[in-house]
Amino acid sequence: MKPVHLNYQKIKKAAVTLTLTLGLFLPMVTIPAPGFTQAVSAEVPVDASTETHPAFELITRVEADYLALEDLTRIPGLTLTAHASRDLKTLKIGTQQFFIMPSADGRLNVLDATGRETWHSAFRENGADYVERDFLVTIGQSALLEEAANEAPETAEPADTANSEPELAAPLLASTEGNLPMVPSANTPAETDVTAEITVAAAEAIAAPADIPVLCYHHLLLEAEMSPLQKLNAAIVSVEKFERDMAYLKSKGVTTLTMAQLKAHLAGTWTAPENSVVITFDDGYQSVYRYAYPILKKYGFTASMFVVTGTVEAAPVAWDPSATVKISWAEMNKAKNVFEYHPHSHALHGLSSSGVPLALALDEISLKADLQMATVLLTDRGFNKTRVYAHPYGVHDARADQVLNGFGYVMAFALGDAPASASDVPFALKRYGVFPYTGMGSFDRMLER
Repeated sequence: MKPVHLNYQKIKKAAVTLTLTLGLFLPMVTIPAPGFTQAVSAEVPVDASTETHPAFELITRVEADYLALEDLTRIPGLTLTAHASRDLKTLKIGTQQFFIMPSADGRLNVLDATGRETWHSAFRENGADYVERDFLVTIGQSALLEEAANEAPETAEPADTANSEPELAAPLLASTEGNLPMVPSANTPAETDVTAEITVAAAEAIAAPADIPVLCYHHLLLEAEMSPLQKLNAAIVSVEKFERDMAYLKSKGVTTLTMAQLKAHLAGTWTAPENSVVITFDDGYQSVYRYAYPILKKYGFTASMFVVTGTVEAAPVAWDPSATVKISWAEMNKAKNVFEYHPHSHALHGLSSSGVPLALALDEISLKADLQMATVLLTDRGFNKTRVYAHPYGVHDARADQVLNGFGYVMAFALGDAPASASDVPFALKRYGVFPYTGMGSFDRMLER
């Protein structure tokens, strides 16, 4: 948990100077950790000459920050009323009114005054309700966030910059005819004389990081929803099977890792707990939001979704099990307390007229333009903070790897019936495909490290 002090008015320059001098503002830094919630508390003295300002604590889930709903009552004029006989809360501020209530499948919904879903990300944990920090913008309190950002002191770079996660901006394409310089990734350690002097015996004495199973799902449907043809589709796993898979992982004491944690583990800068796995979904189907999200939340798991950004819906589409409906940006935002999102290309999930995967058929400029578009669409929405990619159809070549490197990507997944290993090429990590015919024996063997 990270305390963030949000002010309604500009603090006088002298008060700010005093506050900065005393070092009372804490930098907002997200540190990957197995529990994802590091609690920090601090007593903040208040200058008698100034009014007392509300203090909010942010908690991080996957890649987003959340505020406790009850804490919002510290905002003057905001009321939060619990319904006497229903699991329903009414939030009012000024002329705005919202309803916070859970759905039957475990989602926590934020509805507007007309009862329509606002698609703000929210969840319930240990009896407390949390809403994403951007909800402050919706209720007209964005100045609280801006003032906190403006008044926070600049902090020095951490001493161990080799293990930090830099924020890399995607290079811009000047024209379709231009050729981008392929700058080596800032995450690639430089070879040094010291490294060269390590003897073979010393290298062998260093224990390699344990392999991590990475599970890959695609589309989910209830058994009752499946047509005879859909039951033959290897990419469609029943919701019932997925529930059994997750229940089995829970019974094994499995810990799910984020991509930042997987990267740190494979790099040897952090050690993942035993029985760690990574859960991924390819293509970005709405069924993952509809079915996988509440199940994963139920078991306390996180997952990564690789979306084809060119097919993400601008707004939620009506559910139709007979069609391959894709997820919307709003649904992605709603589920970001469980999912992180990364590209599966923008428009390369297809074949050329000769039947060759587009990633192999197109020229390098086209590959750069596609990755540029996918990267911008995700990063502009706060996703893809650890830059990870899933190759369409699992195919790639040296050109694709070079393009990924130039855009600051640190890992990419191909195919392979094996776990992700530190000995793998970072842009060709392996995953286990989970299919309708994957039995419990095979599933159990995938979990072996």
